[in-house]
Amino acid sequence: MKRGFKTLIAGVSIFVIGGFVLPFLWMLPLLQFDGAENQFIGPGEQEFKVETAGKYYLWNNFRTVHEGKSYSKSSVLPDGLEIAATTASGETLFFKTDTSISFTSGSSAKESIGYVEITSPTTVSIDIGGDFEPRVFSFGASMVMEFFKRLIIGIGTGALLAAIGIGVSVWGLVKLLRAPKIEDPVGEI
Repeated sequence: MKRGFKTLIAGVSIFVIGGFVLPFLWMLPLLQFDGAENQFIGPGEQEFKVETAGKYYLWNNFRTVHEGKSYSKSSVLPDGLEIAATTASGETLFFKTDTSISFTSGSSAKESIGYVEITSPTTVSIDIGGDFEPRVFSFGASMVMEFFKRLIIGIGTGALLAAIGIGVSVWGLVKLLRAPKIEDPVGEI
């Protein structure tokens, strides 16, 4: 095998794996996250342990499977729906309506209803009240900042590894082109 060929192959491999495969694998957990572990049935009350400060969204999971049962409801919330959020100490949290976020993954779909700002670790009780057929809700931290953080890190490392791969490939190509030519011994006797 000619000098430089292995270096060229290594550079192309670094470019492909580092520039595309690793960033995709880095983003994959966010693409697969559906928050199923935070789902609950409303009307009803559910407690959630909150470990970090931030915005925590209440979602209308209008198309989902929860505990083995399929739910397919209208994305429009029922009339008379009441939402209350309180901390373990009894503090009522201000619920800010925000219906601007939607998320679809396979056959599941959800839309944001609103959020509460949590300033320190606590247990939060979400109480959904009203007179309507049971439907699925979920509650969890905003994934928007996590998404952008992973996106920036993924693009940054992918671009860096792609540049390194191009550099190694060029170096291998230069070594390959500068390698001494081996004469063909077939014509000699």
